[in-house]
Amino acid sequence: MSVAKRLVMGVVATLAAAVVGCCALLGLTGCSTYPSVDEAKSQDRVTATISTPSIMTDGVLTVGVNADDAPYCWVTDPSTGALSGLDVDVASQIASLLGLEVRFVNVGDNADAAASGLCDVVMGVTADQVGSASVFVGSYAQSAAAVFSKSSSGDVTLDQLLASTVGVQENSSSALTLEGISSSVKLKGYSSLNDALDALETGEVPYVVCDSFMGGYLAVTYDDIEFAGALEMPRNRGIAVSGADVELSGAVQSALDTLATNGIESAILRDYVGDLPSITQANVIVSTSSSTASSSGAGDQAATEAATEAVTDEQQDAAAEATGDAGEALAA
Repeated sequence: MSVAKRLVMGVVATLAAAVVGCCALLGLTGCSTYPSVDEAKSQDRVTATISTPSIMTDGVLTVGVNADDAPYCWVTDPSTGALSGLDVDVASQIASLLGLEVRFVNVGDNADAAASGLCDVVMGVTADQVGSASVFVGSYAQSAAAVFSKSSSGDVTLDQLLASTVGVQENSSSALTLEGISSSVKLKGYSSLNDALDALETGEVPYVVCDSFMGGYLAVTYDDIEFAGALEMPRNRGIAVSGADVELSGAVQSALDTLATNGIESAILRDYVGDLPSITQANVIVSTSSSTASSSGAGDQAATEAATEAVTDEQQDAAAEATGDAGEALAA
């Protein structure tokens, strides 16, 4: 199944949450969803816990996102600027906990947009992207070069991986990470991650190495493909706030802690990556020292070549045509 079809499924899941999403908050059994973006906006709000000058506008949390970063955030309807994605869902829940409306602005990959006064918080950043004027506040997702295999294969060892032909997206950062671990590894390149996973499904290759979140997101659409181990410790995806805004950074961290303890964060992640496990040292199949060294070099090379495992514009357009006006909208 293509990424575009997977995006459609994600939006449908978000809309379905409008029917049963309150179960997670009410503690009802048999429910694994969470309040949708619209529900988070329409629920009886708690008294706002923060105001200007800690936020730009009283009653509103202005959230910076990269609107071209599916499945974390993407535009589902260019005519309205409607958004969907992991970052949109998490930010909407945070705003609700703070008693605020949510407003999204597209800041691209500007991790310091909050410190520059363009927004209150920036979603989807890693700690190493944050400049000295910003602070990294908590995290809600992980990303690492990871191995996926057929469910019947079980966990993989590094020796098994290096003795096999491994499917990768051509010039992806994950492929470069694996080559950094062993220059003799035999890779079979594909033009897209979808093609690589299709090859895994049909038995053309026994393993695929790719970004853990993207792999988990797409693996949900296959019957028997699952995570089999990571090649490195993960990078945490979190939120950046202006370093001068101590009150807001504390409030956002508290809201993230609440989402983690009340189960909503886990429910959001399940909508995107199913049962993808958290990456810890226990499921990293490469020693920490070699993994760190290889991923650092691979990351530099990947940045130079602009090699990613992202969703193409055409795939996002296809998803937009199928889903229409779903999710929150970008501010003008």
